Amino acid sequence: MTLAQAWDWLASFTNLEKNLSSAKRTWRLDRMHALLGERGHPEASRLTWHLAGSKGKGSTAAYLSSILTATGRTTGLYVSPHVADWRERITLNGQFFPEEVYARTLDGLRSYWEGKEPPQKAKWILDWGGEPTTFEWLTLAAFEVFREQDLDAQVLETGLGGRLDATNAQTPTASLLTLIELEHTDILGDTLALIAAEKAGILKPGVPAWCAPQKLESLDVFRNTAKKLRVPFHSFDEEVEEFETELTREGTFLRLGLSDGASFEAQLPLLGQAQGLNAAVAAWALHGLVREGLLKVQDNFHEAVRAGLEATTLPGRMQILSRNPWVILDGAHTAESAKLLAKSWEQLFGVGGTLVFGAFEGKAVEPMAVVLAPLFQRVIVTPPSDFRPSNPEALRQVFLGVCDESQTVEIASDPNAAMAWAESFSQPVLACGSFYLVGEILKSRRLNSPG
Repeated sequence: MTLAQAWDWLASFTNLEKNLSSAKRTWRLDRMHALLGERGHPEASRLTWHLAGSKGKGSTAAYLSSILTATGRTTGLYVSPHVADWRERITLNGQFFPEEVYARTLDGLRSYWEGKEPPQKAKWILDWGGEPTTFEWLTLAAFEVFREQDLDAQVLETGLGGRLDATNAQTPTASLLTLIELEHTDILGDTLALIAAEKAGILKPGVPAWCAPQKLESLDVFRNTAKKLRVPFHSFDEEVEEFETELTREGTFLRLGLSDGASFEAQLPLLGQAQGLNAAVAAWALHGLVREGLLKVQDNFHEAVRAGLEATTLPGRMQILSRNPWVILDGAHTAESAKLLAKSWEQLFGVGGTLVFGAFEGKAVEPMAVVLAPLFQRVIVTPPSDFRPSNPEALRQVFLGVCDESQTVEIASDPNAAMAWAESFSQPVLACGSFYLVGEILKSRRLNSPG
């Protein structure tokens, strides 16, 4: 298969990222266990970090992967969603594998599935509740690519939730929980405690876990779950004595001091205070793994941490598209991530300029609009993409409700039209609200590869 044919084959199955309404009847972990068993357990036999959370898990996964690479390991990184190219999900520390690796792997999986005789396939579907989903095939493909390439380590980000996520059909070396907030409440639950319980489903008996700063409601769930499973549990707030970030238009300076006396510094190439926290969590967690004897490293681990953090690149996280005028792309799509983005934007660019905003139907837009709108002279709303339904007029009404008379709120037909309009004012531009919006913009600019 060509890469396009490979993606078309993957997308021909149930895609829960596109149709979340089918998630409740499609989510089940036993189907993923069955796939891994029939494929010879490609998920096993390498150092593994497994991450779940509502916010920051993709960035934290990238930092973990980059630091592991700086220690001399070949590291596979599995994240979702992709921004501009589906290969972003399965990479060698953020860099694409050769095209033939993806094509060969997906061709093998297609042959495996289509090679089943009709009665055999029917029984398989009956036993496991349906065909594998798009995300399950992608997860299996990641494991098979990492096995074929004989990698030393893998970093796995959950897709949605944790307990029944396809990535949870393995036992990692360590687990990491990032910030929990209200998201996908129709699927995961309508309280922080219920959502945290789903995320806590990645914890495994005896497998150590590191937990980023949390609201008390979530932290209690994680602690109780860890206690029941006898999980060695580490809290960022309890083990970090100094955490400082300094944000400039050139990047983010990070200083981290731990209670055991260890300290780390790095000049992150990425903008944003949220990136400082995500990088700090990754450095702290890997230091803990070394301290527990589960990660062997060379003498200068501190240098590896610095080098790894400073080499990390991430599409769609306060990504600089242009400096004249300043054009920044960010995938912020929750209230908490919008707050952090707004704080960083105001510190760097003040008030004024243009916000390009796109979100699909069903997203809680008003909390994001409340914190973002006051920072901009004009707002242009647009459909993020044609991946799922969007209602630009409804978006416009939300922003009109929080803007004053000095601000304008307009509709553009698509992301490219919105960006052309925004850049015509020769003032700073921020595009956010959805990773799909960022992806459409990047694809139009031919910036469709990691790094």
